[in-house]
Amino acid sequence: MRVAALALLATLVPRLALAADSAESVALGYSPDRRYFAFEQFGTQDGSGFPYSDIFVLDLDANSWVEGTPIRVLTQDETATLGTTRATSAARAAPILAGHKIGEPAVVLASNPATEVREDRDSVAFDPYYRHMGGSVPMPAADTWGERYEVKVTATDVLPLPEHCKAYGEPVKALTVTLTELKSGKVTTVHRDAGIPTSRGCPQGYDIDKVVAPAAYYGQDGRFVVLVGVYSFGFEGQDRRYIAIPARPE
Repeated sequence: MRVAALALLATLVPRLALAADSAESVALGYSPDRRYFAFEQFGTQDGSGFPYSDIFVLDLDANSWVEGTPIRVLTQDETATLGTTRATSAARAAPILAGHKIGEPAVVLASNPATEVREDRDSVAFDPYYRHMGGSVPMPAADTWGERYEVKVTATDVLPLPEHCKAYGEPVKALTVTLTELKSGKVTTVHRDAGIPTSRGCPQGYDIDKVVAPAAYYGQDGRFVVLVGVYSFGFEGQDRRYIAIPARPE
């Protein structure tokens, strides 16, 4: 299955310290035909204290960003608010979102925010639709309720180091993402890095931020998008940004 990881990171300066910056992510929605998907990442830069907002529009069939995106807004004023910065990026993105008819809501099927305390941040399991049950539904894959999936990310050392990371002096990690249908046990590798793009910087690790699907179909057409957290050293520590992985079972 042909998919692409859409790297959303600028190259970061390696320096250890006690503070860092984790962006927030918001799924902005899909087009009615579910070909296009948009999301935003926003936060306050470590070091400078400047607010930023980046909006990405993905062509899920062509595995690429839509022309004119990503839209990146950095307000170089530490007294500026995130709300103002986000409003600016939203205004700039509005014609592109409208042109691709992006307005159908996305639902979050699983979520793993950076502040959640858990031992395993590498995988999440989820149902593609609401099961009409109070409380949790048993985990065994052999239940009679239909599909249930697990997404897992795996990081492996990149050797030799990419050219843009040779002066970095730290291990750099490549990413593999798998989607497992728990009832059948079938595993689909939806992404495997062939190299580390310069736009991703020099990543030290990955985790799962969230899995989303079109609300109109509630995930039943398998048009999932996985937002993967990418950790790279910024000015004051490890920063978290995102890459987007289209994920459909084969």
